[in-house]
Amino acid sequence: MVLKSLLRTFTASVSVSKIMLSFIAAPIRNLFLKFSFSEVVSLIAYFSFFSVLQLIQSVIKINSEKVLAVCTMLLVYGGYLL
Repeated sequence: MVLKSLLRTFTASVSVSKIMLSFIAAPIRNLFLKFSFSEVVSLIAYFSFFSVLQLIQSVIKINSEKVLAVCTMLLVYGGYLL
């Protein structure tokens, strides 16, 4: 009885995980289908640089317009390199 209940719980959690993963994976797959590889890499780099600079901004008090300007400059430079 307990094993049957555990099996049902596990099956339900796996199906919920699959549904959640499909909601997450579908936009990423569509992103790769709509854009070229270099554009996707540039977007990922932009958001990672932006998050790092926001972390730096929280430690050192920097103006948010400067952070956005640096991220945009890095995105343009990274797109130029690719």
